[in-house]
Amino acid sequence: MSQLLQRVARAIGLAKTDEAPQPDVPTGPRAIEEAPAPPAASKPQARRVALLASNEAAALKWGPKWLARFDFDVEQVASCDEMMTYLDTRPLKVALIDINWWSTAESSAAFAGVNDRPALPVILLCSSEREVREGLDSGATDVVRRPYDWRVLGRRADVFARAYETEVELDLTRTKLEEAWKEAEHKAELLEHRASTDSLTSLPQRHTFEKTLTRALDAHLRAGSGIALIHMDIDRFKSINDSYGRSGGNQVLVQAAQRLTECVRSPDFVAGQGNGLVAASLGSLGGDEFVMMVGNVHRPDDVNPLAEMVLDTMSKPFSVEGNEVFASASLGITIAPADGTSAERLLQNVELATIESKRSGGSVYRFYNPSFNQLTKKNLELDRLLRKSLECHEFSLSYQPLVRVTDGQIVGAEALLRWNHPEFGRVPPLDFIPVAEETGLMVPIGAWVLRTACEELRSWIDAGYPRMRMSVNVALCQLLRGGLTEIVEGILSDVDVPPELLELELSERGVLQDSPEILRQLSNLRSLGVRLSVDDFGTGNSAVAYLKGFDLDVLKIDRSYIRGVPENKDDAAIASAMVAMAHQLNMTVVAEGIEREEQLEALRSWNCDEFQGFMVSPPVPSEEFRELINARLSGLPDGPEIEGTR
Repeated sequence: MSQLLQRVARAIGLAKTDEAPQPDVPTGPRAIEEAPAPPAASKPQARRVALLASNEAAALKWGPKWLARFDFDVEQVASCDEMMTYLDTRPLKVALIDINWWSTAESSAAFAGVNDRPALPVILLCSSEREVREGLDSGATDVVRRPYDWRVLGRRADVFARAYETEVELDLTRTKLEEAWKEAEHKAELLEHRASTDSLTSLPQRHTFEKTLTRALDAHLRAGSGIALIHMDIDRFKSINDSYGRSGGNQVLVQAAQRLTECVRSPDFVAGQGNGLVAASLGSLGGDEFVMMVGNVHRPDDVNPLAEMVLDTMSKPFSVEGNEVFASASLGITIAPADGTSAERLLQNVELATIESKRSGGSVYRFYNPSFNQLTKKNLELDRLLRKSLECHEFSLSYQPLVRVTDGQIVGAEALLRWNHPEFGRVPPLDFIPVAEETGLMVPIGAWVLRTACEELRSWIDAGYPRMRMSVNVALCQLLRGGLTEIVEGILSDVDVPPELLELELSERGVLQDSPEILRQLSNLRSLGVRLSVDDFGTGNSAVAYLKGFDLDVLKIDRSYIRGVPENKDDAAIASAMVAMAHQLNMTVVAEGIEREEQLEALRSWNCDEFQGFMVSPPVPSEEFRELINARLSGLPDGPEIEGTR
């Protein structure tokens, strides 16, 4: 501070503290009138108080007048105690203290009071060299000796007061800056936490997890051990989100994160593994994707118990708005260093493994295999080609007859999508339909299938063929995103097909789910008068519960229960029970995959209503299907009416 004040003093041309004594200031009104005043622009607005402690008559007379010229309100004291009171209680800006009239003890106390307040500018008025030394030793801001030049003293007091005011403002600014800095640090920490942590599940986000994984890879690879990465994707999460809204989906995500955390902390996993596995970290990759890093892995089988534990806990019902919602999970697993040594590569691998799990039907786990990369490239290429297929008219429909068990007459047809690419030839449905459903392309493709099938049915009616059903498969994305009810209503009106002749097949595994949105869509479709059929019955998780919860017309027994009939007594018992149960629910029963006469005889013994299979015909183009109808109708003047309607 003393160096700063010296620089300020030199800048404005003031004499140093050891300058030659100035002559006494002239007394009288004229001397005060002639004294220069400080620039008006530099006058501070706040009240400035100067403390004058002296018993000298000249100082008491002229000091207040000259100090007033520099905008000071002057307070005078006559004792050490009074001065100390001012130092403690008054808003002083500068103190001018004459120590000539104090005793040594009082001077020491005064100097001590000055030292306790180092920020306050103090000018000591001294008479002797000893007093000057004592004043300097005491820590005074400035020391002057008689005779005093009050013009100079007033300007010095003004400079020191301004410096003091500046220092006070700086302290206040410094305090505010420190507070602002702390607040900024706190906000930065919050922003960093938000940027690195998923706000919903409180798990690390992808980039944070990647950093953790990179550090863990370095540590484990140096130690000669491996790391397993487990990626989890919730099956049918999109349908949950569509049915219960974003809030319902969020409830499932929070519960899923809690279950994963419980898995890695479970004593069954932590204490039950003799190989010392370490579940190091969990992360959220966005949406319904989670990832788990397991350390100290020596072989793939080490992580099997944890993967099975995750699948088991995810199969339990979730609570969404007071309702029980079932959702399984698909897991992908990759091992470092065998599958890669970088975080980016391992995350790519494990996501590919999860895709393969979902292709396998979900609720399973798959280890990464390099062949998955080629499969992914193939799917990307299929997606690109599918987007051009509709406009290029590469799709067609084949029809497989639905045959009545009692007399062998054709009572309907199932329309099946076929894709004949000009370069690659016929693409198997199992290759392209899952890709179309996953990307949502099945919405426009499905609308084309519906219209084309109904137009074909209209042509059969116009050609005089007997009334028969047209069965069309429906994907989940059509129900939830395609406005299916409006599309069906428009097509029936445009093509002029009776609604009771259109049958929509709903896959138990992929479509029938106990959600408000799906129930609403099915109810709207039923109100149009179309028939609803459950396909692949017996392959889902809650088959009987679906029959109770949905208003269905037709039950199709999956071919897996027919293949072994009549030799496989268990399959025969299950299939016959399905027929009896469906009849109790007033449903028409269709058996799929009939290839042998023995199987047909079994259907007759169970009183099954209809069947389809290669025993009669595989799916064929429209022209060949008409030939099948003609062959079956030969010798019959009037074809059979459709049966099985309620």
